[in-house]
Amino acid sequence: MTEEDKKLLVRINEYAERKLNDPDKKMRVSSQLDRLKPIMLKIAEEQNTTVEDIFVRYMDLATSSNNAKFLNTVGNMTQNESGQDFTNLNI
Repeated sequence: MTEEDKKLLVRINEYAERKLNDPDKKMRVSSQLDRLKPIMLKIAEEQNTTVEDIFVRYMDLATSSNNAKFLNTVGNMTQNESGQDFTNLNI
C-alpha cells in the first residue's frame, strides 16, 4: 500500500467516524455509503477521477488491509438487516 493509498484510507475513515458516529444504530449499507459520498466526491474532484473510482479504490484498500475501522464503520456487507447471509447465494 502506497503512502497515497494510506492517506486516502485514513481520510475516508476519519470522515466516516464523524458522519456514522452512532455504532448502536443499525443503518442500511446504502445509507452509510450515501453519507460517505461527499468526501468521495471531494477526493474524486481533487484527483480528477470519478467517485466510482474512489469508491472502488477505497473498498479495495479497506478490505485488503483488513481494516477493523472499515469493517465496523461500513458494516458487514455479507448480511442484510435480518441477518440473511449473502456469501453463499450460488449465483
